Amino acid sequence: MIFNAEGLVLKGIDYGESHKIVHILSPSLGKFSAIALGAKKTKSKFSATTQPLMLGSFVLFRKGDSLASLNQSEIIQSYPKLRNDLLLSTYAMYILDVTERVQEENEPAFELFQMLTSILNKMEEGYDAEILVRIFEIKLFALKGYRPCVDQCLHCNAVEEGYAYRFSVRLGGFLCPRCTQQDPKAMHITPSVAKLVRVFLYIDLERIGEISVKKDTRAGLEEVSQAFIREHLGLQMKGHTMIAQIKSVYES
Repeated sequence: MIFNAEGLVLKGIDYGESHKIVHILSPSLGKFSAIALGAKKTKSKFSATTQPLMLGSFVLFRKGDSLASLNQSEIIQSYPKLRNDLLLSTYAMYILDVTERVQEENEPAFELFQMLTSILNKMEEGYDAEILVRIFEIKLFALKGYRPCVDQCLHCNAVEEGYAYRFSVRLGGFLCPRCTQQDPKAMHITPSVAKLVRVFLYIDLERIGEISVKKDTRAGLEEVSQAFIREHLGLQMKGHTMIAQIKSVYES
């Protein structure tokens, strides 16, 4: 069977001396794998289109339940700015890695594909990559069934505008000052962090503009996101550490 797919290459794995197995995210097909014969060869027609962070149009062949084979490919978007900047590239590869690890094989991914490509497009346009990563993470929680309670206290439903909430990673949302006993390990977060978690959950990706966020607020957002990823998605993200190392070099 021959089929067509538009998709984003999430990952490439060397296979034998000259081939690659690529993991591709498609809106209709979800995440699927395909073998690109000869893709490791310098002059291969697949050498460019099978690189991670490559949005392409693919023609594939599959016989029965066997692994699909890549027949033709064409680049739609290569994200040159992200590829040519070490920090931006690391941010982009981080969200590809998260996507690769949370998305099941052959499960339709319309919303995830749209969100991922929108975030990458905004990065390519020069918007704040760190903030875009936080937006991606928080929206991903909701998409995968772990939507945090951010509009009110998850226990008593009180709305505490302007007050410091605590964020319960275990329970999945905000606790007001009166309900902190529900989770003694709930994280202290500032009103600024609470506000932005809420904003990021609801924001329309196509309408994102410049967002100015202080350094301590960025740190608070990262702490919330990483704790939530560990608790609910069961992931320990090495890319998070790599980003921190590269940022320290850029800021020194």
